[in-house]
Amino acid sequence: MQYFDKVFINRPNNVELRAPIQLFETIIFKDNVDNEILLRNQFLNSGNQPVIAIFINIFMKNILGEDVPAPDGSPSLSYTYQDICIPVNDTFGRKIPIALPSDVRRVTVLIDKAVLQDGTLWTSDSHNIVSIQEQEPLQLPDDFLESFDQANDVKPVFYYTENESCWQCTCGQPNFLTSWECDNCGRQKEATKRSFSKETIIPLYEGYKEEKAREEAIRDAQRKHEAQIAEEKRLEIERQRQLEVDKLRSEMDQKAHKKKMIIGSVCAGAVLIIAALIVIFYPSSKKLNTYRLGVSYMESHDFASAKMEFLKIPGFKDTDSILENYDIDHRKYLDEQGALKRIPDDELNDETATAAVQAAVDEISLTISHLDGALNGFVNNKPKEKASFVINTFLSDIRSLDNAIISLKTLGDNASVKKIQEDGIEISMELQDVCWAIVEELDGYDYIKSDIFFEVIENTVSESLLSDIFDWYRLIGA
Repeated sequence: MQYFDKVFINRPNNVELRAPIQLFETIIFKDNVDNEILLRNQFLNSGNQPVIAIFINIFMKNILGEDVPAPDGSPSLSYTYQDICIPVNDTFGRKIPIALPSDVRRVTVLIDKAVLQDGTLWTSDSHNIVSIQEQEPLQLPDDFLESFDQANDVKPVFYYTENESCWQCTCGQPNFLTSWECDNCGRQKEATKRSFSKETIIPLYEGYKEEKAREEAIRDAQRKHEAQIAEEKRLEIERQRQLEVDKLRSEMDQKAHKKKMIIGSVCAGAVLIIAALIVIFYPSSKKLNTYRLGVSYMESHDFASAKMEFLKIPGFKDTDSILENYDIDHRKYLDEQGALKRIPDDELNDETATAAVQAAVDEISLTISHLDGALNGFVNNKPKEKASFVINTFLSDIRSLDNAIISLKTLGDNASVKKIQEDGIEISMELQDVCWAIVEELDGYDYIKSDIFFEVIENTVSESLLSDIFDWYRLIGA
């Protein structure tokens, strides 16, 4: 059995304007255990100082709508809330029950007087009581409302409403029909009526949406143009980098060929001398070319390929310093590229965020496709080309991961993608370690022995790394 039943609920449609206290809700409960009828009122302090006492009159009716007198025979039951303190804009009374005669099922509660904290006695005036009606919420974007209502600090919430006894402001405050401005927010009646009537504001909003759509179309076209320019620059940098690499390799091949010709044309003694000179100077020359190649990769922001070259010449020039700061420089480049392309906060929305994440997804898809080819499709390559095929695929995958991370960094410090950014960097670093491990393991082996090559691949490309990349792809794609 339910302990209490609600037999009557009422929120008054009549309010007294400029009153320090308002009746917000009236509820009659039936106590099913003690068979009592209890009244609970909820009041709102609408004044400018705390209320310390409330005097009310309760007019009661039975289920047939007949008047029920008070126990003393008077037409209404008087009740006083005292020794209380209701702060400004706070509610009170919901937990205080008032016992009613057992046959009461309907009530009308009128506030008679109230005592304020400074001792002021306020008395109700029936001339100030007006009938209010439910206002329809605006449900319009804040930026649209602010476009023509910036001067007022009180946010507009409702459509303007007016009846035969009062007008209700967009802030929700009822006012006398004769009042030319709102008692709560100070908006002028006629201006509010013109701006916030439903018949006026809806056409304005439709025009606002059309203008916003035109602006967004212009911004979208500009973003696409900038993206196209950036892609063209990236392709040009890639082309220049490849030209540099080809040039350096050609120079190295020419020098090696020239040395062979010299060695073949001199006498045995000269061969020994030249051989001695080669032993002394060629490693340094070879290291210098490797160093230049690494610098070229760094300048074109191919960090993974640069690291592969620098790891071959430890201790040469400032190689150790470059390797020591490699991770910092790599991360700094990703942060800078993300910052250059960062989407402004006022343009960051679901559509732009989705576009950035989709770009990352596309790059990760390319990474997974390449890895699949490297680990499962190299059987069609010649044995000597297998190692080079895998290494080049991995380096390409690292660049794809970098592009994916940059796409995500255009969203700035968004908490929902920040961990994804960091995870992507860690996976990129791990792939670079795998590349170097393959080179190191295969150094000195005969690549013709495919069983050795397969063993190296199996030992260096861990299942956990592949799992990390696939998990990250699913997380980005989600």
